Amino acid sequence: MAFSLKHKTVATLLISLAATVVGGFYTGKLYGNLKTELEELLPLASRSVQNLDEVVQRLKAVDNLAILVFSKDTQASKRFILDLAKQLETFPKNEVSGLEYRIDAELEFFKKRELLYLEQKDLTRINTYLSDRMNYEKTLRNPLTILLNPKTPEPELNFRALETKYERKSQDYAHFPGGFFATPDETKRVLLIDVAGKSLGIEGIKRFKQRVQDTLDHLNPKSYAPDLEIHYTGSIQELLE
Repeated sequence: MAFSLKHKTVATLLISLAATVVGGFYTGKLYGNLKTELEELLPLASRSVQNLDEVVQRLKAVDNLAILVFSKDTQASKRFILDLAKQLETFPKNEVSGLEYRIDAELEFFKKRELLYLEQKDLTRINTYLSDRMNYEKTLRNPLTILLNPKTPEPELNFRALETKYERKSQDYAHFPGGFFATPDETKRVLLIDVAGKSLGIEGIKRFKQRVQDTLDHLNPKSYAPDLEIHYTGSIQELLE
């Protein structure tokens, strides 16, 4: 009986092992062909997938990888961000569609053209004031008009109030120190990498992340400041995690 029980135990173990091997093999094939794109859930000929493809072609980027830089040495972290940006700008355009880490160029653009962004109601007020002012000045040159309307009021417009209003609007972006994406004390900075095209899929994301990591390792962050730390976030990092 003991002999029979022993054989039954061995047979059970062999069957379990065989099932594990077979199951592992087909599980590997299943997940080896796993695709994470949303459109894989729908037929490729469906209108929604075609619309999604069209939108993706128009977008510069779908996914992004954010690099967070922490250091109390604010000047060192700024140098690191600038050097890192130079390295990332050499990536092919079919991989990286753009970098976002500062806003000073945008602020300068709007500063030179700020009068073009006045609200319509303020433009109407200014236009009305100018028209009234011209008519008022004409009356001052006509003695007869002054005699008939001696109390003609002088048009007024508080230009200083308008200046203050739009100065406050521009100050909404003053929290970017030096135009960089950073906390007010500049101890935390961020550089956002916009990945070109549609979703890369798991394997493509892994390769891209490794290439970015190799670039960081080449720069040697600790050589800029001993306390300089690198962290990741963004859609790519979230998908990997």
